[in-house]
Amino acid sequence: MASPLPPIDKPVGSDDPIPVAEGVSITPAGQVSVDEGLTETLLDLAETLEERTGRPVDVEHVIAAVVLANRAGKIGSDRRLRTGDDLLLMALAPQIEAVFTRYGGLVAEPGEEDAVESAPDEHADPDEAAERT
Repeated sequence: MASPLPPIDKPVGSDDPIPVAEGVSITPAGQVSVDEGLTETLLDLAETLEERTGRPVDVEHVIAAVVLANRAGKIGSDRRLRTGDDLLLMALAPQIEAVFTRYGGLVAEPGEEDAVESAPDEHADPDEAAERT
């Protein structure tokens, strides 16, 4: 039986997103937002973590591991996610294992497969963002 995740320190009734890592936030309801600019980094991290853990890691697993690592105090909310960051990978690998051993690799409730939203990249070129819409 999985133990519940530790509470997030926010004022009661606050619906504001809570930063988990640079470009990643979660609402008190559990909705995760990820800056669009992190897509390639998350794919690279998934590939590396798959090699290190032997688990079928995808982007959603990486995001779940980032949230778990933040809640466990292993990474700060100002942590930049970067490919090839060995300290980050060492913090995320045990969390990937937890996602698979405690939660069976499931990172969303059934029917909530699209629970991760892409948030506009605040560092992106506004003209380029306008072209995508």
